[in-house]
Amino acid sequence: MKKVMFMLVALLIAATSVNAQGKGKAAGKGKAKNANASVEELARKRADKMVAKYGFPQELKEKIYTLKFERITAIRAAKATQPVDKSAVKSANEKYKAGLQSVLTADQFAQVKKAWEAAKAKKKDSKNAAKANEEDELED
Repeated sequence: MKKVMFMLVALLIAATSVNAQGKGKAAGKGKAKNANASVEELARKRADKMVAKYGFPQELKEKIYTLKFERITAIRAAKATQPVDKSAVKSANEKYKAGLQSVLTADQFAQVKKAWEAAKAKKKDSKNAAKANEEDELED
């Protein structure tokens, strides 16, 4: 009877630990939601969101879509290589920023740039907070 109970407990623990594992690299981070989206869908969705968020004229939507499409395509191609071609990702980002700067007015681009800087600061703060929490846990 002890052997049967021991086997049941071991099986229960094994089943629980297997289900507790994440499903891939992006598990729990929300990054995988766009992994299966086509480049066209993703670019269209992001262009629509940008135009709505900043109140840009509808005439800019196609230009922004084209820039986003080119950027997403280039970044996905760079990330498909092993190891990831970081210089190609950086180049795609710089080309995207230059394209936006040429399409948008100075005020519109300043508005977007301000939002990028705010997002960057927020990301940095959250990383610092997570690092501080890890250090606190290590000290305990």
